[in-house]
Amino acid sequence: MTGTKHLWFEPDAEPLTSTVRATLTPEAGGSFYALRYEWTKGDEPHAGVMLVHRTASIGAPAISWADSFHQSGALMVLTCEAAPASGVVGLGAYAAPPGPDWGWRIAVEWPSDGGLDIHMTNIWPSGQEDRAVRIMLR
Repeated sequence: MTGTKHLWFEPDAEPLTSTVRATLTPEAGGSFYALRYEWTKGDEPHAGVMLVHRTASIGAPAISWADSFHQSGALMVLTCEAAPASGVVGLGAYAAPPGPDWGWRIAVEWPSDGGLDIHMTNIWPSGQEDRAVRIMLR
């Protein structure tokens, strides 16, 4: 699969746009899907991996995610916040010392055209939500 990644550093600014190459494979008898993707920021190559539990129930682990740009070697586990028929939504958090943790939401959608859409949202400790990443794969 190939597509486009939009990365926002400021919510009202123009996003950094790059090409994404990805593979999506069923795992564990089809209960999970592994998404492996590569993208660049300028001349810097980056890669990520996401394990998505397509039939996760509310409150259960739904997505495990790691990305060479967005994280410093830590795996983020996101708990199922919503499980629409066409995807899954997970909510996680990351440390932002010396302040409180920030939230991170990932919504993975399987549109009817056979592609994959991923939306990532940064959530301030105050509850404000800012778009952070959108990946559209076909």
